[in-house]
Amino acid sequence: MQKFFSLFIISLFIFGCSKDITIDRLDRQRVHELSIVNTQKGELTNQNSKVFILATYLNPIKTSEIDKTKENFLINIYLSKESEHPKQNNNPFYQIRLNGAILADDIEILDKNSKILKLIPIKNRWSEYYLIKFPKQKSKTLKLTFENAQHSRVILTFLKEL
Repeated sequence: MQKFFSLFIISLFIFGCSKDITIDRLDRQRVHELSIVNTQKGELTNQNSKVFILATYLNPIKTSEIDKTKENFLINIYLSKESEHPKQNNNPFYQIRLNGAILADDIEILDKNSKILKLIPIKNRWSEYYLIKFPKQKSKTLKLTFENAQHSRVILTFLKEL
């Protein structure tokens, strides 16, 4: 009994003294809580179509899947097909900007089986998913803008930890 108690106390010290708790070690529920807190939604509309956007700011979620030297966003785009003329449902945005002027460094179309999609709880088979990376910003507020000539403009605002 004394050996068991000693072993229990030693293991408690070893496993209880973790320095960095990252998303790789947290449970899925906590990951989803962080992603939902850092998600904004928007809608671009014109006479022929609607584009639904869910954007998740990924930097608060500490994981090896995210480039910490960039501002990372996971974008979920769903284009409703209300138009009888599919050519009128062009690319839903021509410009994606951060804080009004900064263009994306990298835009990656994500496969439906991407590891990054496991960071968000809300997924559907009709949406397209993109990982968009911008240069690191010093400002505390990040304004992600989607716009083109055919649709209205949407600005999604995120707060970051400095």
